[in-house]
Amino acid sequence: MGFYQTQSCVSRPVRAASPVRAKTADTPVFRNDQLENRLIEAETLTNLPSTVPRVKLEFTYDYMSRRVGKTVYNWASNDWSLVETRGFVYDGWNLVSEKINNQQSTITNSYVWGLDLSGTLQSAGGIGGLLSARLGTNNACYTFDGNGNVSELIADSGSIAAHYEYSPFGETIVATGPLAKENKFRFSTKPMDDEIEWYNFGRRPYAPGMSRFTTKDPLGERGGLNLYLFVGNNSINRSDALGLLSWNDVVGMFQKTKDAIEAAEKCMDSVRAGFKRRDQGYGDKLNHCLSSCEISQDCGQGIATALGYLKEDRDLITGGLEWLIDLGVPKSWEDWIHEHIQGGNFDESVADFVANFAGCECKNDPAGCECCCKKLYK
Repeated sequence: MGFYQTQSCVSRPVRAASPVRAKTADTPVFRNDQLENRLIEAETLTNLPSTVPRVKLEFTYDYMSRRVGKTVYNWASNDWSLVETRGFVYDGWNLVSEKINNQQSTITNSYVWGLDLSGTLQSAGGIGGLLSARLGTNNACYTFDGNGNVSELIADSGSIAAHYEYSPFGETIVATGPLAKENKFRFSTKPMDDEIEWYNFGRRPYAPGMSRFTTKDPLGERGGLNLYLFVGNNSINRSDALGLLSWNDVVGMFQKTKDAIEAAEKCMDSVRAGFKRRDQGYGDKLNHCLSSCEISQDCGQGIATALGYLKEDRDLITGGLEWLIDLGVPKSWEDWIHEHIQGGNFDESVADFVANFAGCECKNDPAGCECCCKKLYK
């Protein structure tokens, strides 16, 4: 089907999965509450044969860019006629309920999730983690292939209610069974918009017919020079959680950070074990400063590396995957300083570090740390 999409701020030309050339539309479209590079409308081209039905989709989102509404129209009698509306409710990024209102009835679908490909509930964006669903009056359990693509739906009776097979980039090659169309979760356990044959990956729509995303990477060129690339063109070995980073990228990024943290902690534990407390009437603040200073001298480079990686991780995933920090990387690098480097009051710790690195005019003193800290707390 040929169609064009409207994003917040601007309409962009796209090429449809079919041989029909898509319409070029460069007229800006402004939606004051939609400035997040999100698909808000898709419409069939007007220059197609009359046998091709015209359809229009409209989408709404919440503050996390989760799609919370979908409206479908058909063209009839020279006007758009409402077909159905869908409302969506989530747990994190996993869809747990949708309410469908059409001209005949109101249908509620519900979904139950377990561990996804990451071995956690949502760290891989739910891929391979959908356990079962109630689709209207039908119950079904899900099975998957090794990449977390839905392969079958099993009915209560044990019969196969749906069976799917895909191309490497997610085009549906086979879809059979009474629930094959009613079930929307298919490739990468993501919901399909059948009207336009695009998947909703959370942060971006994905067009399997074009083997790429249809909106720009929110990370910009930090995510790669090709702003529309899907898992580095390596869909056999990779999966994408939410349209931002492949799971492999996330694991590699966090592993690098965790390794740096562990190295810094090992160094700090060694310094703490060898620290000799001074009791010269200056109290805990002096010893706190001395400990901080010795740690900064011996472990400063490792600490700086760990903090840099932590900040890089947080900057990369801000606004979409912040919950992935819970994999084991501390949620806040400031909290990590507070807990692991010095303890005590964070502001005092920062002041100590600044003083230590500045030298307190003790750079040439053989007892640099003690000289510096005594100047601060005498």
